[in-house]
Amino acid sequence: MKLRNLALATAVLLPGAACVTTPERHVLGLMALGPIPMTSEIIERDVSAEHCGTGFYSSGNLAAAVDEALRSVDGANALVNASVHSVDRVDRVCLKVKGDAASLY
Repeated sequence: MKLRNLALATAVLLPGAACVTTPERHVLGLMALGPIPMTSEIIERDVSAEHCGTGFYSSGNLAAAVDEALRSVDGANALVNASVHSVDRVDRVCLKVKGDAASLY
């Protein structure tokens, strides 16, 4: 009976442990169908923020994380040279963004 309980506990705990140790990384970019006359100015380097899912097994919101990163920088309307890092928590996924706050005009 004890061996059965140990096997059940192991089966339940190991998938969660594996998720915590395997974060994903992504890179964001800007794509256009043709030339866009645009100028950018980096206002502040290395800004970051995180947004976590609000419910059990929910995922963070990428737009909310970017908005949070830009909110602290006056005049910024874009996150450039950005990366996204997801971290699986026990009960939800958090998205972390990091990049340079810029003004596109």
